[in-house]
Amino acid sequence: MNKRGILIVSVGTSHKDAREKSIEIIEHLVRTKFPECSIQVAFTSDSIRKKIFQQTGIVIDNVESAINRFYSNGILDIIIQPIHLISGYDYEEVMKILLKYKKLNFIIGKPLLSNHQDLDRIINILKKRYDSLPRSEVLVLMGHGTSHPANIIYEQIQQRLNQLGLSRFYVGTLSAKPSLSDVMLLLKEVKVQKVLLVPLMLVAGNHAKEDMVGQKSDSWKNRLEREGFFVQYELKGLGEYQEIQEVYVKRIEESMNLLDK
Repeated sequence: MNKRGILIVSVGTSHKDAREKSIEIIEHLVRTKFPECSIQVAFTSDSIRKKIFQQTGIVIDNVESAINRFYSNGILDIIIQPIHLISGYDYEEVMKILLKYKKLNFIIGKPLLSNHQDLDRIINILKKRYDSLPRSEVLVLMGHGTSHPANIIYEQIQQRLNQLGLSRFYVGTLSAKPSLSDVMLLLKEVKVQKVLLVPLMLVAGNHAKEDMVGQKSDSWKNRLEREGFFVQYELKGLGEYQEIQEVYVKRIEESMNLLDK
């Protein structure tokens, strides 16, 4: 029987293609790297888990059911790796759930963006992919945003982009600051007409396909076009980058070393 468990936690997505390109690849890499461990995946969004069940009949655990599954198999040493971008409410909720289990010996790994080194890693990946854009075009990155204090990370990314001279890269969020309205004010100041929209999210799921480039009137694409911008887009989540996938595996490796001490 496996003595250790690894739980990969994400908000999840109901879009099969987005899951396959990001979450499932990360899961495969973790299974390959740690074959001696019991590996499970949990989604924190009840609505997404319900939708997947309705669509496919597949049952995906939430954090508590996954932990209980480990318990029933006698596995009490567990590494939890959230594949969130920031340590916001979802991350904190995972921690609260874990604290209910008194017999559990666990380590929870850091999210993707935890320090300045993490910011530079993300920026370098984006720079490598998008720095060759024509000078007449800008990149607009759409993050989710949150009322949690961790939302400051989006402003920090923008500040770091500016410090590095990436003046044609802009960061906005769906539900916080900076907003798309904030970004559009900046675009009008520099008199740019062409915009490439890209999600600053782990998966290019519903938010990217609907809120960013969907048909509804308030999608970012439609709002930008009404303001006279020519808009193109790319549906590629951060979890699709090999470099990002490897970061999460490295996080688990670091936790494994701590569990050994």
